[in-house]
Amino acid sequence: MPYRRSKKGKVPLLSLTALHHLHIFIFVLATFHVIVCVVIILCGQARLHYWWKWEQCIIENGSYIKEEDRCRKLTELAKKDGCFSYRSKRSAIIGWLVSLVCLLKKLLHSL
Repeated sequence: MPYRRSKKGKVPLLSLTALHHLHIFIFVLATFHVIVCVVIILCGQARLHYWWKWEQCIIENGSYIKEEDRCRKLTELAKKDGCFSYRSKRSAIIGWLVSLVCLLKKLLHSL
């Protein structure tokens, strides 16, 4: 591949060797990204398969709890622990805005 000359008085941003190395780096990075995505998807499918087997085992053993009873028991447990409170939509929005402001303060402070 011949070296392309720049206009008179100008220098190329990247040499041909640097451009070639950049292409190799991008290719390796893309390949690694695809491999990691496939591994994550396979791990997620394996976990879902495990959960499905676990649910089938619970249903077969007869220890399955109806959805309404489970929600009621979880709500009672959370109230008892004090980590669950009924909030209005307005206070939920205000809480979200407060946490957003705190996040922005931390981000601006780190700059």
